[in-house]
Amino acid sequence: MVYLDRNLPVECTLAIVYPDRLPKIYMELPSLEIPGLLSIRFQTVKLWEIDAESVLSWERPNLLSVLPLLRTSRQQMVEGARQVFQKGTPDARRWFWTFVKIRYNQTGVESLLEESQMNAAVMEKLVRELYPFSPMGKQERQEGREEGLEEGRVKEACDTFSRLLTRRFPTYQIPAALSSVANLEALRAAEDALFDANSVSDAEQIISRLLSQSPA
Repeated sequence: MVYLDRNLPVECTLAIVYPDRLPKIYMELPSLEIPGLLSIRFQTVKLWEIDAESVLSWERPNLLSVLPLLRTSRQQMVEGARQVFQKGTPDARRWFWTFVKIRYNQTGVESLLEESQMNAAVMEKLVRELYPFSPMGKQERQEGREEGLEEGRVKEACDTFSRLLTRRFPTYQIPAALSSVANLEALRAAEDALFDANSVSDAEQIISRLLSQSPA
């Protein structure tokens, strides 16, 4: 449709995030050419093969949100974190932090924060955006960081469950009590169960169990 409407060649790009998701035997799709009618070319981008230095040199802080997925040294990661959190948009910061948590364990995440040498103002801004619970004061920074990480995971899981519920059953009215659920494991179990739900009645039972596992 794009080709017929614009009379321009179409290039399809498949971006692969993790090397372990790439099949052992993988072949590029051949170009599809129908003279005078259609021209489609395919290419595969393996993010872990892209050198982070080239992306850093573009000075586009929002694009740096994908930096943790690239071929990145620790020094480049630290520099990217500074740029994203000081100059990037809130969405870029959220995506960057999501990919950091995929690449590093909890200790690595905290270490990256410390190496990035973010001042108190930037740290407070970061926590408020990613984990909206309460301002983080100087004396409670470490405790607040850990609590904020957990609350951020809970909020993300609750949002994901609500979106999935709306997609599966658009007419169902989501109960207000769902936003107060703070049991991360229960939320993730409910999300898995929702994939297998066949009716609104099934969804109601899943939500009922979820609410019963959370304190009033």
